[in-house]
Amino acid sequence: MSFISEPMGWILAQLSELFRNNFAISVFVFTILVNILMLPLTLKSQKSTAKQAKVKHKLDALKKKYGDDRQKYSMAMQELYNKEGISMGGGCLPMIVRLFLMLGVYYAIMSPFTYVANIDTKAMNAAKEWASYVRTVDGEKDSAVTDDQWAALGLETRVNDPQVLAMADKYGDHDATYYAKLTILNDVDKMDKKDVKEKSVEEAVRAKITKNTIVREVEVAAYLSDGHSSYEPIVAEVFELNNGSLDDLNKFDFNLFGIDLRDTPSFSWNIFKNFNRTWLIPLASFATALLTGVITSKLQKKANPEAPNMMTMMLMMPLISLFIAFGFPCAVGFYWACSSLVSGCIQILTQIFYGPNVVNAREQAKNIVARAIKENKRISAVDEAKAE
Repeated sequence: MSFISEPMGWILAQLSELFRNNFAISVFVFTILVNILMLPLTLKSQKSTAKQAKVKHKLDALKKKYGDDRQKYSMAMQELYNKEGISMGGGCLPMIVRLFLMLGVYYAIMSPFTYVANIDTKAMNAAKEWASYVRTVDGEKDSAVTDDQWAALGLETRVNDPQVLAMADKYGDHDATYYAKLTILNDVDKMDKKDVKEKSVEEAVRAKITKNTIVREVEVAAYLSDGHSSYEPIVAEVFELNNGSLDDLNKFDFNLFGIDLRDTPSFSWNIFKNFNRTWLIPLASFATALLTGVITSKLQKKANPEAPNMMTMMLMMPLISLFIAFGFPCAVGFYWACSSLVSGCIQILTQIFYGPNVVNAREQAKNIVARAIKENKRISAVDEAKAE
């Protein structure tokens, strides 16, 4: 999606400069601009829906006429649509274009340093790679390497390696064992697939590294930010050795009312004991999606009382948003909340001013005015003829 994400990233970069690199404000304004950009597609989809609503009674008559003969009904419906100037894919095409555009925007938000700060991709990938090693050494969840596996990979010998001892002396944050493990993971990860035997220690460890490779750009920024709890000097050095600039990486302000948008919310069923303010982002994403869904559904039902009940879908999408937001950095959840709020408001306004009933009523008014003008011209022509 780079062909969309790059121009979107450029717009976000300009907004960042305008708002002194405040990520939250830039993303919110960016979301408004993107939705305004997509407004013509939204209106086109609304007009297509209005046309379909206008001929609904004719479609009902065709259903009654042809009964269970779906082939004849489809042919008659196509003929009716052609006669009324309705495209079968009129409502789908704007949705497809909108989807591609939203995916491009999503990747621009997910990777702000690649598309906004224009940081070298090689540097970002190297930092992500070493951040995944750090996670594996830290033994997050079920990705911990066992003591027996470390022993089989030669940890005892590696601890006394001059390079490892130099790293421990240079960084000083951990002992030599820690850096020995990092270098072992790097060597195992770089092994050619054909050299990794099935059911070997190397294969098992590579699988555990893979579980930790989903390190997103904003999470890397957290690793490389001074004062952050996850700060790792070795990841920072790998980043800089691959032409990365810590100044560029740290120029964004990810703070939103005390919430670090680089952090990823971690859900716990013990809500009262383990509540974290980062939970507010997924909850906001859920609430905005649910609220706009309820209001939009009611407006659509009012415009078309016979429309199917979308209550299940209306609840499903916010729940999916809530679930996913707990697995992504807060920056992504914040964007989803902004997107739901802004796009929901625009949908509500288009339903009010461009809903099927409004569009059809406006079209009928135009037809009445056109017929009146035509009739006045005919009467004027008759009067002129009589006068002569």
